Amino acid sequence: MDIQQTDPITCFDRLRDEASCLLIDCRSAIEVELTGTADISSLNKKSLFIEWTNQQNQKNPDFVEQVKTYASLDTPIIIMCRIGGRSHAACELLAEHGFTNLTNMTEGFEGRADEKGHRNSFEGWRARGLPWCQS
Repeated sequence: MDIQQTDPITCFDRLRDEASCLLIDCRSAIEVELTGTADISSLNKKSLFIEWTNQQNQKNPDFVEQVKTYASLDTPIIIMCRIGGRSHAACELLAEHGFTNLTNMTEGFEGRADEKGHRNSFEGWRARGLPWCQS
């Protein structure tokens, strides 16, 4: 299984340059509400929100079927979460179900915490200066 691992800036460029490329935010609804999300409206696109797990950390049993409502098996898909772990697991599951053009957004939306325990400071979509909005 070949899952690309790509930083947020490269992902934004790919979303800009590939008309069919989708961005799936697999964080829980409460995470998105509290921290915001990628704003790709300048690319005439919208992020798709398909939870990998909910607030109680219960896995979404319909994840693959929900992705299939937006994408075919060869659609270019970028998946992001908070720091890149859940999105990688989501990519692995999609690959097991035949999806072939998958990218895990390393660093995610917020990135890892810095030495003071703060996110969004040195890595992630927001820290890289990419467009985002608060829900």
